[in-house]
Amino acid sequence: MDAGTLIMADHGEINASPFSSAQGGNVLVQAGSIYLAGQLTEITAQSLGSGHAGGVNIQVRHLLVDDGSLGTTSRPFCDVALLVIIA
Repeated sequence: MDAGTLIMADHGEINASPFSSAQGGNVLVQAGSIYLAGQLTEITAQSLGSGHAGGVNIQVRHLLVDDGSLGTTSRPFCDVALLVIIA
């Protein structure tokens, strides 16, 4: 995703997760400004089964994370993939 300004709030989600044991996808977000606010507002890449979690790459000039928002990458019971934030 490429945006000048990205605002996500109140359960907003960018997600690259399969609903199977396949590998999770990768998420790339490039923006001048990102504001994440509210519970369960997230940018994620994960695998819900035996596949590897994907990666999350966030490239931004101004980043504001508030009130429980997050960027994650995960796989149950295993090592996580790459999470990169360049601000």
